[in-house]
Amino acid sequence: MIKLENVTKVYRVGKAEIRALDRVDLAIDDGEMIVITGPSGAGKTTLMNILGCLDVPTSGRYLLDGADVSQLSERRLAKIRSRKIGFVFQSPNLVARTSAIRNVELPLIYAGVHARGPAQQAWEQVGLGDQQKHLPPELSVGQRHQVAIARALINDPVLLLAEEPTGELDTTSSAEIMTFLRGLTDARRTVVVTTHRRDVVQFAMRVMRMRDGRIVSDQKQPAGPAVRQQPKTLNG
Repeated sequence: MIKLENVTKVYRVGKAEIRALDRVDLAIDDGEMIVITGPSGAGKTTLMNILGCLDVPTSGRYLLDGADVSQLSERRLAKIRSRKIGFVFQSPNLVARTSAIRNVELPLIYAGVHARGPAQQAWEQVGLGDQQKHLPPELSVGQRHQVAIARALINDPVLLLAEEPTGELDTTSSAEIMTFLRGLTDARRTVVVTTHRRDVVQFAMRVMRMRDGRIVSDQKQPAGPAVRQQPKTLNG
């Protein structure tokens, strides 16, 4: 599904050179859930930007579904993002004056597609019930995150990238979100999560730790009790 070969990303600020990623090699299979940890400045966000085709490596190769996307034009990268990748961020970033279901539809609207079906399907998948007409300020923090996840799923992505998706949530809500994300891998969807929270790590199939732009550890782990006991859909 994903393969990074000797990927380096260098940013230049004036005369200074910042090596955000340093010769990273990584392979991720279909249907895996990876949790990436590490201190601020370790390279997690830069790695996610490259995996999400929001940025390209300075050197090295990134293969997504067997295609080398390292040197593609921004137009081609945008097409890949819209068709294959879903994004979930720490802040839901919802449009406050637009209904919840309309927020879910926004990726299709921006793409010039006007169809309620995919939005309804994503909505039902996260289990938000009759909250469709509510504005984001009328929803709880957890519900706003559910709307953001539904929006990320609307194009049925093969790769879901979640950067600190539970950073604003309490432990119970965090467990519900992470169990749901873990359940998405049953459909051979690949999920990559970054986090600073220790309670999130138990939901991973693999746990990677980054430091100074490098992957310093990469370990597989069995499903913990929280994964086995929790339902695989939000709201039960």
